[in-house]
Amino acid sequence: MDKAPRFAIALLSASSMLLCPSRVTWAADKAGHLDTSFNFRGRIVLTDVGNGTFEAAYAMAVQPDGKIVAAGFSSPAAGPSIDFALVRYESTGRIDRRFGDNGRVLTDFGNTDVAAAVAIDSIGRIVVAGYSSSNVVDFAVARYNPDGTPDNTFNSTGKVLTNFGGGAAGTAVAIDSNDKIVVAGYSNAGGTYDFAVVRYNVDGTLDTTFNATGRVLTDFGVGSGDFAAAAVIQSDGKIVVGGLSDASGIPYDFALVRYNPNGTLDLTFNATGKVLTDFTGSGSFDTLQALVIQSDGKIVAAGDSIANGAANFAVARYTMTGSLDGTFNATGKVLTPFASGNADAQAVVIQSDGKIVTAGAFADGTSEGSDFALARYNTDGTLDRTFNSTGKVVTDIGGFDAAYGVGIQPDGKIVAAGFSDVSGTSDFALTRYFP
Repeated sequence: MDKAPRFAIALLSASSMLLCPSRVTWAADKAGHLDTSFNFRGRIVLTDVGNGTFEAAYAMAVQPDGKIVAAGFSSPAAGPSIDFALVRYESTGRIDRRFGDNGRVLTDFGNTDVAAAVAIDSIGRIVVAGYSSSNVVDFAVARYNPDGTPDNTFNSTGKVLTNFGGGAAGTAVAIDSNDKIVVAGYSNAGGTYDFAVVRYNVDGTLDTTFNATGRVLTDFGVGSGDFAAAAVIQSDGKIVVGGLSDASGIPYDFALVRYNPNGTLDLTFNATGKVLTDFTGSGSFDTLQALVIQSDGKIVAAGDSIANGAANFAVARYTMTGSLDGTFNATGKVLTPFASGNADAQAVVIQSDGKIVTAGAFADGTSEGSDFALARYNTDGTLDRTFNSTGKVVTDIGGFDAAYGVGIQPDGKIVAAGFSDVSGTSDFALTRYFP
């Protein structure tokens, strides 16, 4: 499936942990290697969610107890619609049979419903965001109790649709310290596509303390196409949203916006509240797919940059004022090629030691399609060569494979989630790596 219409990944944060002798051994001997204890029988987990012909995990989150929640969609072979799909796994990789219906949950909003992001709130409720399409395309948000049942304290039904007056899709979700829910995406309500952000109260109603309406549209330039793909909330409550924009002229650049907690643009961020970043200065097509905040408040953005016919992992780091961080690869930006082929990063997470892990897909141009791809960076932006000896790892599950989410379990192990069609139909796919 083409990744372009989704423009999304989940926003995840690393779980804190204490180093122990066994972890030091992993770092020295196995870092970046597949963990053969995952799922007890071998490294990779494939899950058919709802007897679907095409299913994909577009986001994942790790609970404090190490359980893994993967969200995406399921297109049933004999069903009338595409639905939100949610699966929870034990920390070992086995499906958590006590969650939902034998570990799985399908949620129908309308005709075509795709989940693009997932987050866990302070009491363990699971929030999933994406879009629903029938006559128009709306933001779609669902909240589930920790056991996978719909949380009926959320809009009475456990789900809510938000219309912007034009086509709109949610692609990212973040939860603030009060358990209010921020969903970002894009909408063409203003005539061209703009960043679109919504904040919901805990009960699922629109939070009118946010831009007076609960909704805000942000245009980077007259006539520009602006698509948000990621969102994260700072410790001071300010909201950072990232994606791509062609406001500087085609092709696209990394685009970031920072909002004050009340929904207004934060003018302490690059003086305008908005930042555009061109990776090469030579007409590259730059797509921001993921964001994460470091413990020092710096902002890390990940995605891909296409120039001269090749796509590479692209990572940028910004200071709290919105400028590129010159202590990160000297320029604030780093491009990472994967051999001869195309690679795009879809997710990013920070380890407890500050190292940056990105995940996505690599395709070498053969008929076999793409594979899971991960890269790990030191805090200065250099590749961490203790990770699989090169700083990079490619995992071929056996079919067309792509990772869209990445997270860190409490013991430091790295989990990537996405999809694979190795079984003949596309299924949720997970892999786990030693840190």
